[in-house]
Amino acid sequence: GALGSDGASLGYGGIDNSVAVEFDTWYNHDLGDVYQNHVAVHTLGRQPNTPSSRSRLCQTTAVPNLADGNRHTARVRYEHWTGIDAVTDGSWSASPYALDWLQFGGGVLKVYVDDLDRPVLSCPISINNTLALAPGGRAWVGMTAATGVAQQSQRVFSFSFLEGLCRDDCNYRGECVDGECACDTGFHGRDCQFVQMRSQHLGRGLCPMSDAGQREAPFPGLGDCACPPGFAGPVGGPCLACPPDHFKPDQGPDECVPCPANAGTLGRA
Repeated sequence: GALGSDGASLGYGGIDNSVAVEFDTWYNHDLGDVYQNHVAVHTLGRQPNTPSSRSRLCQTTAVPNLADGNRHTARVRYEHWTGIDAVTDGSWSASPYALDWLQFGGGVLKVYVDDLDRPVLSCPISINNTLALAPGGRAWVGMTAATGVAQQSQRVFSFSFLEGLCRDDCNYRGECVDGECACDTGFHGRDCQFVQMRSQHLGRGLCPMSDAGQREAPFPGLGDCACPPGFAGPVGGPCLACPPDHFKPDQGPDECVPCPANAGTLGRA
């Protein structure tokens, strides 16, 4: 049976120290549900969880009809970083309550339904700082379900779990080993986002450039390197591409500046 309360609590209400991804097909106006068919993420941190709006981090109705009698495939992915791609994606959602948790660090919980390549919901949360995890960052993962006066059949046909994901899948330039990227030859960085510099670039004192827009610590052994034209950053790096309609004509620690009137950039530096 469910560990939590039944009915509108969907089996997770009352479970402390938990994060729940809710696939809900019933509208409970008293709980502030957005609609009867929706997906939401709920947590009260280490306190007993609840399906009400006071614990809701994010929600969406942009999902297939979950009560249509067909099989649906869901995927839940947690990333312990917050990338610009997640924040700018159409699935990004953050309730006013979510702001209470943003102060504890970055992280994104992504939920996919049927289309396992594009999330229907992306939610800000740092699980490490939200829950009291077991030694080594361990936690229980499982499923629960419940109904109230109305009845519905809920079945799980298969389940799998994969841990130790790497940031941005190592940008497809390396192998993920125990949560760390082992970069292919020619690439380096925490998530293999940096291209190793050619000898002629090193001879000119230029820093490696980030083509993934990620910040990193200064590059080892390159404490005096300078950012090349089109990239801004301090001496020693990191060097990030100028944003659209901004430019930097010379190498060095200068910042990118807006393009003159009636001028702009054709693409990324």
